[in-house]
Amino acid sequence: MAQSKSLGADFWPAANSSSILDSVWARILPSATNELNRNFRSEPWASGSFERGRRLLRGSYFHNGIELDIPEFSIWDVKDNSESLQATLQSFDWLDDLAALRSFDAVAVAKRWTVDWLERYGSGRGAGWSPLIAGRRATRLVEHWKILANGGREPRRSLPGAINRHARFLRRRVRSEPLGWQRIEVLTRLIRLELAIGGYSDSVSREANLLADVCSRVVSSDGEIRSRSPEELLRIGILLTWVSGELSSEGVLPSASIQEAIARIALVLRSLRHKSGALPRFHGGGTANYGRLDSFLSLSGNRSITKRKLSLGYARLVGGSVSVIVDAAAPPSGWESVRGHASTLAFEMHSGGYPLVVNCGSAERIASERNYLWRETAFHSTVEVDGGSSSRFASPLTLRRADDDILVLVPKNVSVEQLPGKDGQTFIARHDGYRPIHGLTHMRRMDLDGLGRRLWGEDTIWPTTEEDRGIFNEAARKGLSPGFNCVARFHLHFDVEAEITRDRSEVGLVVANGEEWRFRFSGDATIDLQESVYFDELSCTAKKSKQIVLDSFVSGAASQVSWSFDKIANADKSFRQGGYS
Repeated sequence: MAQSKSLGADFWPAANSSSILDSVWARILPSATNELNRNFRSEPWASGSFERGRRLLRGSYFHNGIELDIPEFSIWDVKDNSESLQATLQSFDWLDDLAALRSFDAVAVAKRWTVDWLERYGSGRGAGWSPLIAGRRATRLVEHWKILANGGREPRRSLPGAINRHARFLRRRVRSEPLGWQRIEVLTRLIRLELAIGGYSDSVSREANLLADVCSRVVSSDGEIRSRSPEELLRIGILLTWVSGELSSEGVLPSASIQEAIARIALVLRSLRHKSGALPRFHGGGTANYGRLDSFLSLSGNRSITKRKLSLGYARLVGGSVSVIVDAAAPPSGWESVRGHASTLAFEMHSGGYPLVVNCGSAERIASERNYLWRETAFHSTVEVDGGSSSRFASPLTLRRADDDILVLVPKNVSVEQLPGKDGQTFIARHDGYRPIHGLTHMRRMDLDGLGRRLWGEDTIWPTTEEDRGIFNEAARKGLSPGFNCVARFHLHFDVEAEITRDRSEVGLVVANGEEWRFRFSGDATIDLQESVYFDELSCTAKKSKQIVLDSFVSGAASQVSWSFDKIANADKSFRQGGYS
């Protein structure tokens, strides 16, 4: 049974850190009895669900779309020791849900589970003592302090010392987190924790300076990050506005580095915003950013629009109510690519505020056992050659697939040209990701008219030089074939209705808002409408969808297939009445 869920901070998994040292420091650091002198404002992520709170009281906890039974006494007795579940439980996400109810029973359960945690793990034991998890837990304990400490000696007597232990632990271990969003989040939470314990102090000043230094190293002068994940960039921006607001409330002006980073991030994210208000689903990004993007852009104070052709390596075409965003750069490689996808020249298309063409998305919280599959080219709306990806995956240690697969062979050359015109925009790009193995280059051209009524595209696959032709011939000889299959995929959102004509010449499409579109193609290819999947992080489920597939073959000459999405202004009755089957 799946649960509709508005994802909060814990959607992003905790990073792997030095667990042995974390455990040592968590145990040897002394507790203290400082009283808290202020309360937190709410977290910047949507949190606290009445529905989830009621289910917790009924003894059900949902994790990654799976219902788990909570034993009568405590949530800490749930019979599942998976790392992801323990990380979520230890982050106290359930406390937000119980606090949302504000009922006597909910408060009683929240107190009981918190006291139970203090007795079992408060001295530094257990799986929850990594900087990221501890930071999330500590800020929740402070935010819900009034509920937990109202009436009775427990947990009022133990909480201040435990919270102070968390702060000391984070001071010691913050530098152990990877240099990226992880360290930024831990520093942000530590600053908020310090302010709650003792107000603005020299330690807060030092941590704010460290945060500014980390920002300058993680966010480039163009507002970009190495992972090329739009959602990760949004996360960093939200964290920075969060801590900036907290410092300002203390009468402290945030450093220029932090304010400049916020402005640069806003400039990039505004250019990546779909007409629907969502960010594109590339390199680990998902559907969990609706609303938060506009909120961040508003709080950033930056209303500028970038004049650069590419932002974070993405191109954006806009016409009427249609937005198209294309992955127009090589994916990250090496250790930066743990969440990277082989999605070069894949695109997404939204119309009238609703998604039409999408990528399958990220299955991190849905199907972790299929870690690499949904990062392959076949799960994106682009061209796949010979059943392989435009970038290749390997384990960093064993050179075979594993949970930590990274991208080791990515396109070396990705060229992009964008041409504005009177009647719309033109995008032309090529990449050589298939060259090392097949000797082939993929070029994609797309034209979007100014009114958003038609998106025309053309995919060309061919060996561009004599050297490439030699690689192609050798690969074909080894495969005992005169050439290779090329498959252009167009994954559709699960809310899009799709029907293929009886003569299999085109596909009729109906978007969620009722708009009707027609997909057509030309060239030496066959068309099919096949099953696909849409990884929906909001419900933590894999939803069934469809994909349009154009199958062609490249031999000695180039393979070229044209296609188009045409909006039907006045849909004829044949679409609704038997023209499709």
